[in-house]
Amino acid sequence: MIRARIIILAIIIGLVQISLHAMDTNWVIPNLVLIFVVWFAPKLDYLPMTMLVILLSVLVEVSSLLPVGIITLSLFLVMLASKLVFRGSYDTDKWTFQLALVAVATVVFNLIFYATLPGEAMIGRLGYVGIRILLEVLYNGAILLLVVGLSDRRIQTHQHYRLPQ
Repeated sequence: MIRARIIILAIIIGLVQISLHAMDTNWVIPNLVLIFVVWFAPKLDYLPMTMLVILLSVLVEVSSLLPVGIITLSLFLVMLASKLVFRGSYDTDKWTFQLALVAVATVVFNLIFYATLPGEAMIGRLGYVGIRILLEVLYNGAILLLVVGLSDRRIQTHQHYRLPQ
């Protein structure tokens, strides 16, 4: 069962992503929806995560220039890749795997986006595209590390100092 606060957080992140894209298209914008999917995919079961992916992709596809279904398919594949990476692990906070997954997914998302643009618009702009992709990878990685740092503020204590369960 999906908790209401996770659904509300997903809607807020989707709306923030839409507003960031609506502000100005010349700036490199972090992909908050991708970070959300990578962060929550190992923590939730398949059905709730699929519902969140559909909700987020519908929100983002409304304002996207990509062909219909590309964002949905991409987010679903990222969710499945995240589930595959963390399948046998009980430690779902392996930030190194999440950071690598965010970096690879960001590059693939951008390559898909730039592949849908007309060829004559891309000629002579490959260096510009490479810099934009690199900046977005850095932004997404920094935001993911911030989320990991803020959520992993547990203090390890010795077993006999813990409260009984």
